[in-house]
Amino acid sequence: MCSVEKFGPAKAIIEQRGVRATVRRWLGRSGWLVVIWLGSVAVLGVAAWLLRLLMQAIGMSPA
Repeated sequence: MCSVEKFGPAKAIIEQRGVRATVRRWLGRSGWLVVIWLGSVAVLGVAAWLLRLLMQAIGMSPA
């Protein structure tokens, strides 16, 4: 008896679970990448806003 015939359905279920785990892992990693990117963009926006306020306070840019 061939091992594929013996474990065919079980092997398919295990492989399907492996695919799901891989997809979840990649979605998790992609999610963190997006969160980190959005956070960095937000921090740069706040820094630019503070710099603009500072420049306006010392008269270097129009109000």
